[in-house]
Parts: sequence; structure tokens; C-alpha cells
Amino acid sequence: MSEDKTVDQRLIKQNLLLTLLTKATELFELDKITDILDQQAELLTQSEQREEKLQAALSQELAKRTNDSEKEAERERSISLVIDKIRQTLDINTIFQTAATEVQKLLGVEHIAIYQFREDYGGDFIFESEPQKPFPHLVGKSWNDEHLMETKGGRLRENQPCVANDVEQDERFIQCYHSTISVFQLRSFAVVPLFLGETLWGLLAGFQHSSPKHWQADEIKLLQKVGIQLGVALQQTEYLKRIQQQFVQERALSQVIDKIRRTLDLDTIFQTTVTEVRQLLEADRVAIYQFIPDTNWVEGEFISEAVLAPFDSALAARVADHCFGDNYATSYQQGRIWSLNNLETAHLSECHTAILSRFQVKANLVAPLLSGENLWGLLCIHQCSSPRHWQETEIEFVSKIATNLGVALQQAELLAQTQARSQELQTALAQVEAQKEQQKALTQVIDKIRRTLDLDTIFQTTATEVRQLLQVDRVAIFCFEHHSKWTEGEFVAEDVNSSFGSALAAKIVDRCFGEKHATYYQQNRLWAVNDISQANLIECHLNTLNRFQVKANLVAPLLIGKNLWGLLCIHQCSSPRHWQESEIEFVSKIATNLGVALQQAELLAQTQKRTKELQTALAQVEAQKEHLAHVAAQERALARVIKRIRQTLDVEDIFRATTEEVRHILNCDRVVVYRFYDDWSGEFLYESMSEIWRPLIWSPGLKTVWEDTYLQATKGGRYRYHETFAVDDIYQAGLTQCHVEILEHFQVKAFAIVPVFVGEKLWGLLGAYQNTATRQWKQREIALLDQIANQLGVGVYQAQLLIRTKQQSRELETTLADLNAIVDNLADGLLVIDILGRITRFNPTLISMFRLEQVNLTGKHIATVFDEKLVKLIEQSERCQQQIVTAAVDLEQGREGQALATSIIKESYGEEGTQCLGSVILIRDVTVEREIDRMKTEFLANVSHELRTPLTSVLGFASLIKEKLKDVIIPSIALENIKVHQALHKVETNIEIIVSEAERLTDLINDVLDIAKMEAGQLEWVIQPTSPREMIQRAIATTEPLFQNKQITLIQDIELELPVIWVDENRFIQVLLNLISNAVKFAEEGIVTCRAKIVQEQLLISISDTGIGIPDEYKDMIFDRFKQGGDVLTDKPKGTGLGLPICKQIIEHHGGKIWVESLLGQGSTFFIAMPISPQVINIHEEMKTVSHLFEES
Repeated sequence: MSEDKTVDQRLIKQNLLLTLLTKATELFELDKITDILDQQAELLTQSEQREEKLQAALSQELAKRTNDSEKEAERERSISLVIDKIRQTLDINTIFQTAATEVQKLLGVEHIAIYQFREDYGGDFIFESEPQKPFPHLVGKSWNDEHLMETKGGRLRENQPCVANDVEQDERFIQCYHSTISVFQLRSFAVVPLFLGETLWGLLAGFQHSSPKHWQADEIKLLQKVGIQLGVALQQTEYLKRIQQQFVQERALSQVIDKIRRTLDLDTIFQTTVTEVRQLLEADRVAIYQFIPDTNWVEGEFISEAVLAPFDSALAARVADHCFGDNYATSYQQGRIWSLNNLETAHLSECHTAILSRFQVKANLVAPLLSGENLWGLLCIHQCSSPRHWQETEIEFVSKIATNLGVALQQAELLAQTQARSQELQTALAQVEAQKEQQKALTQVIDKIRRTLDLDTIFQTTATEVRQLLQVDRVAIFCFEHHSKWTEGEFVAEDVNSSFGSALAAKIVDRCFGEKHATYYQQNRLWAVNDISQANLIECHLNTLNRFQVKANLVAPLLIGKNLWGLLCIHQCSSPRHWQESEIEFVSKIATNLGVALQQAELLAQTQKRTKELQTALAQVEAQKEHLAHVAAQERALARVIKRIRQTLDVEDIFRATTEEVRHILNCDRVVVYRFYDDWSGEFLYESMSEIWRPLIWSPGLKTVWEDTYLQATKGGRYRYHETFAVDDIYQAGLTQCHVEILEHFQVKAFAIVPVFVGEKLWGLLGAYQNTATRQWKQREIALLDQIANQLGVGVYQAQLLIRTKQQSRELETTLADLNAIVDNLADGLLVIDILGRITRFNPTLISMFRLEQVNLTGKHIATVFDEKLVKLIEQSERCQQQIVTAAVDLEQGREGQALATSIIKESYGEEGTQCLGSVILIRDVTVEREIDRMKTEFLANVSHELRTPLTSVLGFASLIKEKLKDVIIPSIALENIKVHQALHKVETNIEIIVSEAERLTDLINDVLDIAKMEAGQLEWVIQPTSPREMIQRAIATTEPLFQNKQITLIQDIELELPVIWVDENRFIQVLLNLISNAVKFAEEGIVTCRAKIVQEQLLISISDTGIGIPDEYKDMIFDRFKQGGDVLTDKPKGTGLGLPICKQIIEHHGGKIWVESLLGQGSTFFIAMPISPQVINIHEEMKTVSHLFEES
């Protein structure tokens, strides 16, 4: 085609030349024409050569462009494939890994890496393709480019790539990045920026390590296109996160609003709101601020708050801000929300800044609380630890919370108006509903009564149903004995709360009833008592009710015709109760129908007719059940599974039953039970499957173990939150490749998995697998599988519980045998009774003490066997539960015994509290100990009196000699003689020793007499209310000379308002004097401190010194008789060793406690703790006495 075109051009040129020649012939001469022709021929030849070269160049360019177009198309297809792979997932990690790997393949480079900037524009390598060996991995390494950090991204922020074909030949990189190039072993690279929206997020880099590379423009273009797609993926991920955050916040908002709407109590609403909002926004303080009415929004206070521990509470803090009412109130009334990110840069007024600083606020978010159009208060969100940038979502969230709080405020204002009407409607509705429910319940009870002619069944059914319906503590049927004239009877049926004792078969004799009340009940009258303690009952009746712990009573007669057969008794034992008219009427009807039942027992013929009617009704019910059979098919199947699980406690049987039934119900290919190990890997324990599939459990000892790394890392993943997981098609569910490969190995196409919890612990999984094809799981199937998993968890728990119970049973049997051996061999007598006073346990020693070998004690009431002292001791232990009470008892043959009694308490959990099961009494023969104690006391008293008289004489004569020597003898003797002077000095010293020792012995005798009187009970106590402060001041005034003599400083720290205590004033001052004088005695210099204050409803007195202190091994001995804290010291102060033991007996007699804390060489502190209430004294005295007797024995 091109050759034809060239020939045509030549012909045109030749014709043109001929024309020119013709014209030239006419004008010029022939020789000139010849020259022109030669020139034109030469020009024509040159033109043809140029055209040939041009055509060759055009052909080459066309071939090159065609080749480039084909390469560009191929590259575009490759890029499209990469982009398509990127778009197949929303997981950014998978996207990065795919992009790095695919770009490496397309460019044929040695390494592709993704780098993420930090806020300072340093950064880290976060993803990479697999580098060719031996070049290094970059993930986890940081690269901090100073230029990028200074320019915040430099030209990369303008979306310009950075390319180096050979870094060793490029001066820019050799000088600046020599160390970086060496560490990363770079020879050539091309880098393009990654943007998250308008923000420079990171880099996509291609690296060549082994040799230079000339980066083509299309390769850079490919990197940029992939970088754009990665930026889109980052935006999608960020958008997804925002959507998820918004969803979480909306859900949290719904939860908070739901909690707000659950109550109309503003305090509860406010506290719930501040607590939830603070946790959701992770703020340091959330508070409700209320304006004080009629202050024009100038004054207010925080009325509710949730604050983080390190920061001060603003609760009840009163705030006065005149600026607010003038400048801000109008804006807040219009619903404006104010956010402050940084207090230091906000340029607020001084008064506003001072208020915020007062509460440590660094960032603030405030929303108005409007009640209608009135600005009621503010919802304040405080960030105290640091400034904070408040997000739009957070501001919107707080706005919605404030709006709902405003609604709550309006509702609270309207509450007063609506309560009266609502109460009326509720009362009417309650009455209607109660009547309806009672009528329904009455019908049901009557129906149950009429289903049988067996009176025992009728009575038990009635008692159970009535107690449940009336929510009382006991319902019992009482039957009068024939021919007793209604004075004797017993309870023949009962339903009772486990917290209270049973009245069943209890024999009652009440002559007052037959004489005064029987006629009343024969007239079919009911008796209702709301509070027996306020009912002015006669004593015999009151004792009978107290015997059964009754606090409120409702009694209806049971009549056969006109004959009073018995009583229907409704007991409230926990507290008094106001009986409603509807309840009384209900009980009356029940009693009437019980009377009918009694008559029906005698009239069988009438009952048969009723039985037929009931059978007809039952047939109708059965017909209706058959009608609903199709609807309940899956429920029955579920019940069958549950039944099979409950029929056994063997784990293997439970697993077999569960997997077989579930596979049958769901019609799937395989059902497995999977158990977690402690490291959250696990094994398949059991399976049920069709025979065509590969088993997961080859034999009982050879099971498949599946170490799911995701479940291990998340400790159970979604399943720990009771979530289920159903996949219709494993290839379309976005599962990881490794997960899909494992499922393929298990031949699974679709599956549904639910968690199995044993108690609160995630024990394992129950899985249903479809192997033949994919399957769309229905929600009902998943819910059914979840229900079965719950029952499976219960079955596993019960099986585990059975194993533990058997083990505990064996241990208890061993312990019980040991305990019985100990009890039977006790040297003391042991007696155990129940709450009704019946003897349930005793030992041989007790039989021997009371000579009861011929008496069978079991089941007998304690009052029928033992004397009144022991009975009163039991009554006292019941009044003082969880305390030990004592009493002296008389044993056989004139011997004396000491009895200790305490209650047997069963600890309960929840709201039931504790339950008294009875009492235990320990009796010891103390005849010998008592005799020795009396002999010792009498001996001490006699010896002390015998010693006091001569000591008084010695002390008197010694004092007289000392006085005469000083006044008469010494003045009459010449003292110039040294020997005479020394002799007189020695005489004076000896007389001083005689006086001092006589006084010390007198004090010792007085102390001994005090102790003897205390132990013999002969010491008179004058207990009266006394001021502790006055007693302490008197003791300090008495000992003041001791401080002056030794130059010791006394410090007083006594509270001004100390309550009075019940003590013997003189004896208590004696204790204080002893402790203060001891403090001075054992301190040569320093400080003595006397303190008194109230601690935990007790008066605490402490006396401290800075003296020599007491070693640890002597602290427990100093309150023993004739022991002193200074025994370890060579220069100890003199004393009797009886002062502190006397102090201890005085304090303990008053129900108090005395102890010492000391460090050797640093001083001692004696503490006295005294009860404020006087009732503690007697109990403590009894406990002290018995403790002393047992210690001496």
C-alpha cells in the first residue's frame, strides 16, 4: 500500500517537472534548462532517501509502541488481579501480606516492605514479602529518618515517589543514609507514599539488595496504583473501626438509657448514669451539677459523682459562679454543649479557670440538663490527668445521655402527679389479679384435693400448695385427739421453710383451748393474729406459739359437718405479718374444702362421680396435647436428650447419648464433643457419625488433638462469652487458609459450634458437622444445639460432682469415725440437744457423772432427765448464740461440776443467714479443783492477817526509832569523831531499810488480800456510771509528785467528749495509778503519755513510757502473779509482782481487756479497752471464771 502511494507521488512530481520544462523552454535558454534539470534530479534523489529512512523509523516506533501497549495491558491485568485479591478481604493484615507478595512477583524484585509512620514521623516496618536469601527481614525494625521527621514527611506528603537506581552512585543517599543502607543491605529502591484519607500514613517500598536496578516509570506507576488501593483499604478499615465503635457506643448508650428508664428514683438514675458514662468514656470524673433554685444559675452543687481514685471528690461541693448566669445560662438553655480540650490554652476568665482548677480539671465536656425549657443543672465530664481531644461521637453520646436525663427529670416531676392515680389503678388491678390468681390457685388446690381420697396425700398437697401460694413459713394440719375435748392433739401434716423447725408429730396439750376457744371455732370462725407479741395472749397460748417460733398466725377450723375435727394453721415465723382479707377468705375456702374432703373420705360414692368428671377433663387435656404434638416435636426431642443425659452420671454414657441424639435431631453427618486443655488447646472426646466418614477418635486411647492457635491466644475466643458460631459454607465464611485446610481434613463443608460451660468455666465445645454439602443452619437448630450444650454442661458438672461427692463421703466417714472415738473417750461429759431440747448425743463419761446407766437418754427432753440449772444454761445459750455460757451443776454423790454450753450454728449463704441446730454442753468434774481453790484462798487470807499485825508493829517501832534518833540522839552526840559519825550513818541506813521493807511487805499483804477476796467473790464492787476523763485526771493528780522527783514530762491526749462507763470508780483509779506509777518507776527520764479515745464503740486508754521496755519473751508473763517486767534487769525497780495481775482481774471483771506492747530499750505502752455498754460485764465474768478453772485443772 505504501509503495503505490510512493509511485503516485513520483508521477505527480514528473508531470510537474515537465510542465516547468515547457514553461522554461519558452523563457530560458537551453543550457540553463539543463542545469535546472540536473539540480532537480539531485533534489529528488535526496528526498527519496529521506522518505525511506522516515518510513523505517515509523515502522520501528509502531512495533515498539505495539509491544509497549501489550506489556501495559498485561501489567494492567496483573494490577487488576492484585487489586482484586486485596478487595477480597477486609482484614488489613491479610491485605498487606497479599499486596507485598503479589507486587514482589510482578516487579521481580527481591523485597517488598510496608512501613508505617509514628506521630513524630519516625516509623516501623510492619509487613514484608519473603526476602530472597541471604537478605534480612525488616518487620519489627524501626527507621527514623531525620529529614522526614523534621519536614513531617517531606515531598512524600505531596504524593511524590522516592527512587534510587543505585544508592552507591547517588551522593544524596551515600552521605545521609550510609548506616541505614548498610543495616538494611540496600542497593536500589523505589518508595511511594500510603495515604489514609489526606494523612500520610506510611510507605510502600520495593528493595533490591544484590545489584542496582533501573526503575521504569511503569514500575513506579504500578507501585503507586497498589499504594492507592492500600490507602483505600486503610480507609475502609478505619471506617469499619468507626462503625464498630459507633455500634459499641450506641449499644452502650442504649444500655445506659435502659438503666435510666428502669427506675424513677433520681438518686439511682444519677448514680447509674455517672458510673456508666465514666466507664464508657474512660474519663476521670463524671458528675451531676444542680443549680440552686432562685439563684439565677449563680449557685449550685454537685449531687452525684463517679470519680477515679487519685482525684478529689466534688460531691456536695458548693459552687458560686456569677459569670455563668450572665454569660452562659442562655446558651445552655438552648441545648448548647461546651467542650474544652485543654484548660491551659483555652483563655477562660479567671473565675471560670479557678473553679475548674479547684476540681483538678484539665479538659471538660459539659451538657445542659433541661427539665422542659428550664435549665435544671449540668452533666459534667472531667479529664483531670491530662488534656483530651473530645471526639464528635463522644459529644453526641453525652448529648443523648443529657437528653435522656432531662426526660428522667421531667418524669420525676410528673411522678408526684401520677403516683396517686397509679396507686389507685395498681391497687384495683392488684385486687382483681389477686382475686383472679387466688381463685385460680384455689381451683388448683381444690382440684388436687379432689383427685384422691387418701387423707395423707390431701393434707400434704394442701400444706405444700398453700405455703407456696401465700409465701408463709409453715402450713400445718392439726388434728384433735378423740375424747380429749379439744385439749390434746398433734400436727399430722406440714410444709415448712427449712430455716425453721418441724412441728410434725409434735404433741400439744392446751386445756385453755378446749375451755375458751373450741366453741368459737365450731361456729366456723377464723382467728388471725398479725403479731403475737402485741396480741395480749394468755401465757399458755403464747408459750405454745413460741415453741414453734410463730410470729404471726392464721387459723381456720376443719369441720366434718358441725364437728370440729382439727385446725388449718398458717404460721409466719420470720417476722410479724398483716393478713389480708383476701388471704383470710382464701384460707377459709381451703379449710372448707378440706372439710369437704374429710366428708368425701366418708362418702365414697360422691367421690367416684367427681373422679369421672376429672377423668373426662384429663381426656380433654390429653386430646389437646395430641393436637400440639406436632408443634412440640423438637421440644420432645430436646427433652429426650436431656432425659438421657440425666439418666446417668457416667461421662461416656452422657457423651454417647448427646452425640447420637443430636445427630438424629439435626440430621447431620457428625456430632462431636471437644474438651479444652488448660492451655486452651484440646481434644475430641466423643463423636457420633455416619460410617462413611473418617473418624476423629480412632480408639478410646487415640484421639485427635486440635491446637487452635486463635483459641489458645484468646483463651476460648468468642465461646468464652457464650457466643455460638455457625458457618453455612467454610469457603465463603472468610476463614483463614489454615483453618479451612484443617476443616477439609475433617471432611467438613458446614458446621455449627456452641460452647459447653461447666458452672461458670468454659469446659469445651459441642459441634455439629455437615460433610456431604454446605448447609444453611436455622436459628432454631442453633438454639436447640445451645440448649443441649447447656444440659451437657450440667451433666458433666453432675458427673464431676458425683466423683467429688464420693471422695468427700469417704473422707467424712473417716472423720466421723475419728470424731466418735474422740467423743467416746473424752474425760469430760458431752451432751448434745436439738432446738426442741431433745437429747441427740452423749458420751460414756456423762452417763458415769450422773449415774444414768439404766436410762435411755436418746430422744428424751433435757428437762425430764437433768436438773433445772442445766435447763437454764441451755436457755441462756439460746439467748446468747455463738457465745459460751457457763454454770455450776451438781453431780452425783455430792460432787461439783462446771458446765459450758454454746449453740450449734449452721452457716448459710445468701439471704437465709444462720440457723441454730441445737446446743452442745461440756461438763467437767471440778470438785477437787474447787476444794483446792477454797483451801488456797482461806490459807492466803489467814496468813495475810497473821503477818499484818507484827508488820504493823515493826513498821511503827522502826518509824518511832527513826524519829527519836533524828530528834534526840543525834543532837546529843558529838559528831567530830569520824567513827561515831560513820556508825550513826550506818544506823540511819539500816532503819531506812527496815521501814522500806516493812512498807513493801504491807503492800504485798494488801495485794494478796485483794486477790484472795476477788477469787473468793468477797470483794464488793460498786458499779456505777462514771466519767473516764475525771478518773484519769484524779490518777494523774495523785502521781504528779513522782514526775517532779524524776523530772519526767507527762503528755495528756484525752478526748473532750468521752461517754460514761459502768465501773467501780475506786478500783478503776487503782488500775490507772498502778500503770502510771509503773511508767514512772521504769523510766529514769523522758516522757510518759496518757491517751484516751473511743475506738469501735469501746473506750481505749493507753499509758506509754520511754523507759527500759520489756523483752518479747516476758510480755505474756507480766500479768502473772509475782512476775515483773524488770526481772531481766539487774537494776529493776522493786515491787510485789501482784500489781498487774490485780489490774487484769479488775479490768476483766468489768468486761474489758488489758495488754502491753513494748520494745526492749524503747519503752512500753499498756492498753485498756473498756466496753461502753454495761451488759458485757456479767457474761465476761462467767467466761473468765470457767476459763480460770479449766486452766488450773
